[in-house]
Amino acid sequence: MIEHLVNTLFESQKNFIQIDVYNYTKERCLISDRGWTTPIKQERNWLVFHFNLNAHAFIQYAFFKCDASLPPEIQQGLSQCPKQIPVYHHTDDLVALEFFNRRVVEQSFEHVYCSGLSAHGVTVANQT
Repeated sequence: MIEHLVNTLFESQKNFIQIDVYNYTKERCLISDRGWTTPIKQERNWLVFHFNLNAHAFIQYAFFKCDASLPPEIQQGLSQCPKQIPVYHHTDDLVALEFFNRRVVEQSFEHVYCSGLSAHGVTVANQT
């Protein structure tokens, strides 16, 4: 069931996708006990997810669904375009990291984890 959902998101000609990979040379990315976060309020046409990749990187998948709200000529033109998924790489974008780390804290179920003693944009309390 999940495989079908993922295939639909990536393969549908009505979905436009953008992937952003954020890497950090010194700063740390938090990880949620949920495993993922949604950085924006989910709308009918937008679906965005953040996933932690490792201690120094996270990835963002953004899906935009083309629907009847767009003019017919734009819908037709977009449907005829070859399916391409742009991937953008960002290094040491501290604004994005602060946003990511805050969303991880806000949207975790109970715990967040960090591979270091500090995380950019949030205060980490050590538990012993």
